[in-house]
Amino acid sequence: EGVLIAIFTALLNWPFTTVLRSPSTEAIHALFETCPTSRATRFGLCSPDAGSTSPVADAKTSGILLLAAALRVVQTSYTFGASLPSGLFIPSLFIGATLGRLIGNIVYGLVEHQAGVGLRMRVEPGMF
Repeated sequence: EGVLIAIFTALLNWPFTTVLRSPSTEAIHALFETCPTSRATRFGLCSPDAGSTSPVADAKTSGILLLAAALRVVQTSYTFGASLPSGLFIPSLFIGATLGRLIGNIVYGLVEHQAGVGLRMRVEPGMF
């Protein structure tokens, strides 16, 4: 059962995004970082343009974050139900970090949309 779980996890994590492909602790750290940092840029969370401090808050990035959280919920639920030792703390942090970054991206997009109306605020998605 352990080998099947490992194969299932690898097949689901590798093709979709670097957020799932990398170690969870490094991904969690990148999800909480402000832009621009090399780690958050490497994960596709910040704009790769030199000197840019803006996060990438488009629909693709938000979809990837939602997919990553959903896959990790399924994986964590299954491994918790299996009779194998598995963690709950780090996967729970990962799920919370991805959903928090997703909410931060949504708020960032709303504030940037309202900036044309005269609202001036700086929202950092990594703080959610």
